[in-house]
Amino acid sequence: MNGDHKKNMSAKFKIVLLGQYGVGKSSIFLRIRDGEFLGNAMSTIGVDYCIKDLKTEGTTIQLSLWDTAGVEKYRTLTQNFYRNADAVLYVFSVNEPTSLLCLNQWEEEVKRCSPSALRFLIGNKADLSLFITRELMEGEARKLNCESVFIMSAKTGNGVVGVLETVSKHLLSFHKESRNKDEIFFSDDSIHVNQGQVKKSTCC
Repeated sequence: MNGDHKKNMSAKFKIVLLGQYGVGKSSIFLRIRDGEFLGNAMSTIGVDYCIKDLKTEGTTIQLSLWDTAGVEKYRTLTQNFYRNADAVLYVFSVNEPTSLLCLNQWEEEVKRCSPSALRFLIGNKADLSLFITRELMEGEARKLNCESVFIMSAKTGNGVVGVLETVSKHLLSFHKESRNKDEIFFSDDSIHVNQGQVKKSTCC
């Protein structure tokens, strides 16, 4: 493989945001997509997604980020869209313990739809008072088979970049070591994004 081809190597990963209604999944999604916080952002109905490009360890990574509805009546619909995810971000609100404790119901679905996905636990709303202990977060992270726990704020943007960078590094490392690594790497001119059934937004 020549130097020019190595330089153009890319990886693409599907990342899904999961969690209870009101924890700020859509705010995280919009912060990543648009780089801003909308206090009156409407909750997602069904799913929404965007493409985020970044470079990690010399590799261009294309993240397909999926925002799913946390409302119970849309759960059957959204399950179809997080099949074959490479990573799952379990989102909870740091000022609402029940939003953390209920995440196990999504884990059962992930085991069915995307059993090999890497899991990460995201505590959002760090700009508010923290009502959940570190011990409880770590305990739930172990139950959910999470790689890491992050505390961040979609409102201020604090911690968002760190989440993306760390998740990307975990994904890159995991898939480089897997037997199927050749299936995720493509030269730049052969990357195709499945349009699916939802409208795509692109951000860089």
